Amino acid sequence: MIPRHACEHLRIDLGRQQWHHKILTGEGVHYDLLCPVCAKGEPVWSEVSDNEFLEIEKNGWCGGISGQPEIKRTPSGQSFLHDIVQQDGLDASKVKAIVPLYEGWLALMATGELLELDFASGTRRHIAVLTDAIDLALNLGLCASEDGCFVAAFESRGIKGVVLERITGKRCLTLTRDAHDVEITPFPVAFFAYLNRPLLVHATDWNRLDISDPQTGELLTQRGPTSYKQGEPRPEHYLDYFHGALYPSPDGAWIADDGWVWHPIGAVNWWSVTRWLSENVWESEDVEPTDCFRAYFWGGPICWIDNKTLAVWGYGNDADWLLPAIRLFDVPTNKELRWFPGPQTSRDKEAFWEPKVPFHNGWMVYDEFLFACSIEHGVSVWDVASGAWLCEDASFYPAAYQRSTKTFLTLRPDCAFQLSHLKT
Repeated sequence: MIPRHACEHLRIDLGRQQWHHKILTGEGVHYDLLCPVCAKGEPVWSEVSDNEFLEIEKNGWCGGISGQPEIKRTPSGQSFLHDIVQQDGLDASKVKAIVPLYEGWLALMATGELLELDFASGTRRHIAVLTDAIDLALNLGLCASEDGCFVAAFESRGIKGVVLERITGKRCLTLTRDAHDVEITPFPVAFFAYLNRPLLVHATDWNRLDISDPQTGELLTQRGPTSYKQGEPRPEHYLDYFHGALYPSPDGAWIADDGWVWHPIGAVNWWSVTRWLSENVWESEDVEPTDCFRAYFWGGPICWIDNKTLAVWGYGNDADWLLPAIRLFDVPTNKELRWFPGPQTSRDKEAFWEPKVPFHNGWMVYDEFLFACSIEHGVSVWDVASGAWLCEDASFYPAAYQRSTKTFLTLRPDCAFQLSHLKT
């Protein structure tokens, strides 16, 4: 057991609300605590009990993190195998967005054409042209329902989107959200399956989400106003929160939301789909706050480990001292389980404010292992149970992952596509 230490000032004023700094020692994720004065000068250390240490943290606020944790490394001998593929007349660098189907891929081209690609046969199928539905000059997003029946194309930091049937190209829904600060978060749009039924959760205002049936167009979360204008009464369920990227759990029971509140502070929240659809239509407004908030940072990598465990990148509560790490949360109990250091991404705060600059904070996916993907660091592979680094390949930054074939797809600047697999 590693002894706990805090400076004498924090120990003497035990029980009083105090700012403290976490000083990582390089031994695992162990850290000691200093008051702001000692953090800048010569600290007077004092060994404290676990209860005293916890009381300092519980009653106070973290004002900084310094030092480095110990990254556990267990080289696995694994590596990635890469296969370069081309499709005649198709330039991978002109792909605006691409997502996997169970078999094949959906690609939205810079021309507005939506294509279904089959790299095994080298064929492609035209689905639709979306030049009148979305602004092609903006960064665009794409997502597909799990059964592959529906696809949504949208302006990543704009106000418009459209939902289509994949087979026929028929338009099912028109998506729109309020224009208030839309450049700061991606358009919240995501499919999920609920009781074996494909549904779509999507933003309809800066602080409002709704669920629609893409097949019928039915709005399933009809409720009163969630915003108001000057001179109007504030709605009972008003939510002062900008919704961001959405992450439905694999079983469709939960939705995680990577949004922000002014000044700004990024806040990852989650709530029950079952309660939202069957018990409380205000569930997305009445959400219980979590401990996952970071000043001046949002849009970082997030993924589900299983139906109840959410992995969020970044340890710390301020962009200036976020550590490359993974925090694991048990969503039903709203509790943080643990964290482990390691996965690298970039923290591009400037991209938040410029609508034509793409987010480059990386992304993650879990499929037996945790894969952390970064434009700067490539792909690294981690064992979630032990928190250990297993292997990495800095040569590629994939755009998407196909779970059915365990394939990463990279859009290469030489017009080709790259398919990558982890060799076990």
